[in-house]
Amino acid sequence: MSRLKKILNTDYNVRSPKIVESAIIMQCILLGIYTLVELIFDFPSTRVSLLAPFLGLSLLSYGAFKKNIYPQWQGQIVVAILFSLLQANLFAKPDIFHSIVYWFPFVPVVALIVSNMRSAQIWLLIVWIFVCVDALYCWIQIGSSYTVNIQVIAFLLTGLIFSLAAFCVVYLLNKLLGDAYVDSVKESDQVKQLKEKLFQYQIALYKIAQDPAVRNGQLSTLYQKVSMMAAQQLGISRVSIWLLEEAPLAIRRKFLYQTQQTSEQEEAILTAELYAPYFEAIREEKYIAADDALSHPATRGFGPGYLKPLGIFSLLDCPILADGKILGVICCEQQQQARKWSVEEILFVQSLADLISLAQKSHQTLQLFRELKSSNNQLLEKSNEIETMNEELSSLNEELSTLNESLEEQVKIRTSELEKQNTQLTEYAFINSHILRAPLSRILGLSQLIRQNPTYASDPQLINGLIASSEELDIVIRRISDLLYDGHNFSREDIKEMIARNLKEE
Repeated sequence: MSRLKKILNTDYNVRSPKIVESAIIMQCILLGIYTLVELIFDFPSTRVSLLAPFLGLSLLSYGAFKKNIYPQWQGQIVVAILFSLLQANLFAKPDIFHSIVYWFPFVPVVALIVSNMRSAQIWLLIVWIFVCVDALYCWIQIGSSYTVNIQVIAFLLTGLIFSLAAFCVVYLLNKLLGDAYVDSVKESDQVKQLKEKLFQYQIALYKIAQDPAVRNGQLSTLYQKVSMMAAQQLGISRVSIWLLEEAPLAIRRKFLYQTQQTSEQEEAILTAELYAPYFEAIREEKYIAADDALSHPATRGFGPGYLKPLGIFSLLDCPILADGKILGVICCEQQQQARKWSVEEILFVQSLADLISLAQKSHQTLQLFRELKSSNNQLLEKSNEIETMNEELSSLNEELSTLNESLEEQVKIRTSELEKQNTQLTEYAFINSHILRAPLSRILGLSQLIRQNPTYASDPQLINGLIASSEELDIVIRRISDLLYDGHNFSREDIKEMIARNLKEE
């Protein structure tokens, strides 16, 4: 039971416009044949007046299908025409209930073929309900039983038309399943090719990601490798890298790779002032896939001066983003003929743009690191200079401390010497004022007496006093000279003792 429920709830969605068209054509053919046979043989089961309107509806349905009018309802219209035709014939002639009831199973089957499982289930329910209603209608109109008058030719032709209708249904089922199988094989091949292509893209991206140019921020080398890789993988002839510039807003081409060498300069610039739609597109969209670059709103402005002279038909541009900010654009250009860019190709180019963004960040990080390293080296040099100066200052401080200590000692010694000299000078002053002055005063006094009274010059006592004072002065002077010559200090007691000793000796 659960398996049946699973089957009834499963919808493989294999409906195709070709199957719907085939169903409409077969419906028109069958109705046309039935109408023609009815005109010739006049079947008792139907009338031309019933068949003709439905034949006209089928033809109108085909015309609407070809003009793509309500394409989602075309399958349901086919089923509705079939069901309405059966009901109209039954209501017109209730005595054909025994034969018309076998046509009703075609309704859910056709619904399954031209629509889906859910539609078939709904139509099956409708058929069950109306078969019961039709049976009640026949009961009311002709009773619980009736007599059938069979015409061999009519019955034969009706059987042939029924067989043809069954064949058409089988054909549609076979075509539906066959187309589904062919489509599945194609999709399988496409998936396989897509996997191979994605695998190639993955290998290419891995090679680029592992390249030292990405880690080391070697932008010029990376631009060259990314452009060559994009051209090889996408099979295009031109790839270029553009970087955004501010004030004025523009993009400047930094690298151009092309399989055919031309005289075109690598450097080029596109300003936002001249190509505003393009700049607006790269700012708002994740990519620009211009299959027809000359008509695409974002790129048609490049036509006269860029696309036409270079023979470029298709463009695929992906912004290079870093933290939501546009750094530049990677531009892939198809020459000679237009091409439709696939989703995997767009994702591949976006991945290349992300690698360039990563390299840009690495370049900025390395540049900042170098600046920081340079600053650190300068700071280290300054620190070493300061340390050297500190050492020199410390050495000078030690020398100054030593000099201060030596100077203090010298000052002490010098102060002591000065004190001794002051004491000596004081002693000299004392000697001068007392010891030397005394005999000198006596000599001067006696000399003054002799000058005033020359008669005293012959006085022996006065002359002896004068001689004694002169000798005393001479002794003192000679002793002082000896002491000064020997570098000894002496005091007034030494002079007194010396004089007394000399006078005593004499």
